[in-house]
Amino acid sequence: MLKLMDDKQAAYLLLRYCTSYGKMVYYMRAVPGRKVRQELRRFDDMVHDAMQAISSSRLSAQAWSQAKLAIRYGGLGLRSTAEHHAAATLASISAWEELAKKLDHRYRVEARAWRKAAKSFNEAVGSDDVSPEGPRGVLVQRLLSAAIEERQLRELRKDVDDNPREKARLLTITLPHAGSWLTAVPYTGKDMEPQEFEVAVKMWLGSAVFEAGQTCEVCKKDGLDRLGHHALSCRHGGDWTAKHHAVRDELYMACLDAALEPKKEEKGTVGTKPGIIPGDVSLPRGVNERRPRSIDVTIVNPQSASICQEAAISQGYAARKGEATKYTKYAEELQKNNRRFTAFALESMGGFGAEARSFLWRVAAEAADRARRNKAEVFRDYAERISIQVVKGAARAAIRRGTITDRNSIGVEPGNIREKPVEYVSLDVEIWQEECEALGKAVQQKAREDAERKTSRSGQGTGRTLPPIWPPPDPASPTPTPRSTGMDEEGSKATHGTKVHDAPADASAVRDAP
Repeated sequence: MLKLMDDKQAAYLLLRYCTSYGKMVYYMRAVPGRKVRQELRRFDDMVHDAMQAISSSRLSAQAWSQAKLAIRYGGLGLRSTAEHHAAATLASISAWEELAKKLDHRYRVEARAWRKAAKSFNEAVGSDDVSPEGPRGVLVQRLLSAAIEERQLRELRKDVDDNPREKARLLTITLPHAGSWLTAVPYTGKDMEPQEFEVAVKMWLGSAVFEAGQTCEVCKKDGLDRLGHHALSCRHGGDWTAKHHAVRDELYMACLDAALEPKKEEKGTVGTKPGIIPGDVSLPRGVNERRPRSIDVTIVNPQSASICQEAAISQGYAARKGEATKYTKYAEELQKNNRRFTAFALESMGGFGAEARSFLWRVAAEAADRARRNKAEVFRDYAERISIQVVKGAARAAIRRGTITDRNSIGVEPGNIREKPVEYVSLDVEIWQEECEALGKAVQQKAREDAERKTSRSGQGTGRTLPPIWPPPDPASPTPTPRSTGMDEEGSKATHGTKVHDAPADASAVRDAP
């Protein structure tokens, strides 16, 4: 059914939280691997096919390997049950061992199941962290799975070691809060259009965004790259400005929640330069600082040709460069005017710079105190809203610049695509409505027949005909005698205790004897 949903963002959240890894954890912990291994692989294939339908693309082997990682590691949080089954088995056995020995001193760990799980886990993480001899203390499944995913992330980075742009992408998507847009519940301010979400997922996974051999529809540049790097950097058409202003507005609303009296695009005097705008958002008293503060938003693309070499080596390089550029432009003159400054730097896939995280946390703390809410929840809400605006801006820019790949397009690595094609179910609304109407009529007919049978049985020997339950009785027909309420027509109490077998021949003379 997820394949039929128009709202791709909601379909992804339902897949991740309701119909993927979380549904199988109990079975992974309770059932040995030899009994469920094949079923777990089939389940993973079903999740893979559902995600392909949601993203309207055929995911390459590399893209799917990334999608299986946790969001904090740059994935989509769609963990493979087959790959993490060993971690679940080890954690389960080690957790119940102590209790089992208390209940039965003769209990011994099932050696065969433990050895197989330990061997599989050690191969997955590339070490001998778990002894095959048996548990030595309680193992935590969350930490075991994290070790597996860290190894998988290292392998992904090794595979693109000769591609600086891809290395930069894998670093920027693992920045703090870069994946906040993937956890946002789609309501006002956090929703994405279906095509926006599809394009954002493709950019996140490094899949092909555009069909081959296109020209940018905005700047008319030839050779539009399929992965969307040009769309993230192109300054033509106003998309970059729109994305910047959307982030600024979210930041302004956050400061408004905190009662910091923010002002947007306030013109002032910096040094000897009158009429300059020292920041996108200005706070007359800062954040409980008794000094005014200016906040300037900047969004930097780490995959641009000018900085991708450095961004491929140092995580967060693009955000730090954006902060340094803003300080060089404004900070010195602002300090001379006794005005503090914040460079709110973001990377183009939603990652936050260090200074942006610090400032947003202070604003969230103020807003949470006023609203008597949890500070972490308020911060997460603001981070999701800002991350959504950054990613939506990037997706909209790509949509305007060329023909987007569809579900039948081959990814960047056609040789690694699963051979089994994805089958998509089409729904004819008219046929569906006709079937629903026919089913409704059949149900009504069955209810009518049951009512008639009940009427014939109830009316035998009473000399009266009871009305059917369905359809309602015709207003022109005589109204049936109502059930007794214990009162007669004049409002006085009726006589009780009359037995049914004592009723006279004229049953209508007795008013519904109990």
